[in-house]
Amino acid sequence: MRFMLAATALLVVFMDPEPDRYPRLIYIALALYTIYSAVICSLSVRRSALVATPYMHWFDMGWYLAFMLLSSSSSSGIFFSFFFFAILVASFGWGYAAGLQLTLVSAAVITLVGVLTAPQGPAFQLNRVILPSIQLVILGFLISRWGGFKINLRNRLQLLKDVTVLSNPRFGIDRTITAVLESLRAFYKADGALLLVVAKESGESYRIYRVRRGSPATGASPPVIAAEPAALFLLPSPYEAVIHHKDGQGQTSFYDLNSRQFLPGDSALGDRLASALESTNYLSVPVHDHNEPIGRLYVFGVPHRFDSSAVDFVLQLMNQITPLMENMRLVDSLASDAAEQERQRIARDIHDSVIQPYVGLQLGIAALAQKL
Repeated sequence: MRFMLAATALLVVFMDPEPDRYPRLIYIALALYTIYSAVICSLSVRRSALVATPYMHWFDMGWYLAFMLLSSSSSSGIFFSFFFFAILVASFGWGYAAGLQLTLVSAAVITLVGVLTAPQGPAFQLNRVILPSIQLVILGFLISRWGGFKINLRNRLQLLKDVTVLSNPRFGIDRTITAVLESLRAFYKADGALLLVVAKESGESYRIYRVRRGSPATGASPPVIAAEPAALFLLPSPYEAVIHHKDGQGQTSFYDLNSRQFLPGDSALGDRLASALESTNYLSVPVHDHNEPIGRLYVFGVPHRFDSSAVDFVLQLMNQITPLMENMRLVDSLASDAAEQERQRIARDIHDSVIQPYVGLQLGIAALAQKL
């Protein structure tokens, strides 16, 4: 698309030239940009790593800025629409933040160039300078949001796929849960993640799985704590999610899973949990197994605010993990039962094939000794 855009612009300018200030320089610049686009296209077809750089859209913006400086119509014409291509590349390649940054910088640059190149005095028209920048900001913001949503959705699908791959009974349930928590922590760029679930063997104690940034994940058995100290992390309602963010003052929001609405929360409770987690912001969702609450999940220390979509996604992730955990427990139990049954079968075979003849031989030798 970059090559088609450059070649078409060169063809249009050659067939219908505008009264630009530097027509020869514009031809040369467009020809160089067409060659540059052809090289990038060739590298892209060969899947070269040089193309996958987060600065490609900034290079395009530099080319388009040069075209506008050489043109007499800096805030209109065909070169203005080129900036939307760079915004598309940034948004759909690197997400919402990259697209929005390029949008704001492009709007500021276009406004500055328009002011510098516009005729001064009574002929100066402010609307011809400001309106293109406003149009670029509005459409660029929409494109950035759309591209960011696409990138976020792709990353979420990849995380769900990775969770399914990680759920291998051969690794053991403790190691699998730790690997899943590490993947979730890395997805949100968080400082750590904590999972509190009921211990199946007792029903009154809880297992704590915890991962932190920079700490290697191990498959060691997680610690088990009693219900009383675990109550600090278990909220009164097992059907509410919690979002806590602190910037100057603590702000805690409770997200009701039934009504899908945010409710005002207890700031003191949010601060206590933040102090226990040693983090200023966190997300907490309940963990259910067949609609029965079995624990809670915490993701803390993220560089951004959580919203309702993050709550829904983490709940969806845990709803997918919980059956896998139960299946792994069943497979582990079946493997243990099979091993026990195999040991009993081997013992019976040894008893029937080896032990009984040996006992008979021992009795015969004892009888012979008594006769002698």
